[in-house]
Amino acid sequence: MKNNHFLSITKWLCCVFLLVSQGPLFAQPPKIAFEKYNVAEGLPEEFVRDLVQDDKGFIWFGTQNGLVKYDGYKFKVFKQASDKTDTTSFQIRNTGGGLLKAKDDKIWIAENGGQGGVSSFDPLTEKFRNYYPAGNTAKGADEST
Repeated sequence: MKNNHFLSITKWLCCVFLLVSQGPLFAQPPKIAFEKYNVAEGLPEEFVRDLVQDDKGFIWFGTQNGLVKYDGYKFKVFKQASDKTDTTSFQIRNTGGGLLKAKDDKIWIAENGGQGGVSSFDPLTEKFRNYYPAGNTAKGADEST
């Protein structure tokens, strides 16, 4: 009799265990909210190569047509300057070389192709500082486009 009682309790516990362990299989994963942004919302193009988020929460996008700052509501686009002699303007056309946020909150942008330049952007002053490999200068850089 004791064996039958033990078997019925064991069967009952196995059933409870199986029911409890199967619960997570039927649970739905939480839905993630997505927003799609494109040219209509202010991006200079639909293909974003790189992105970083700074300490103030702004999201920075690197595209072929410039650096983009997103504050959660609108986009601000920094495009390549037509005046190559202005050393505080953005001189990089294609930001496909990457974006990096430094500890001092500056955003570093590397050019993909072109003259192989690197720029740093100070979000407080909204000024750029451009660096080029030896032999290349801002004046006349990327004149082929």
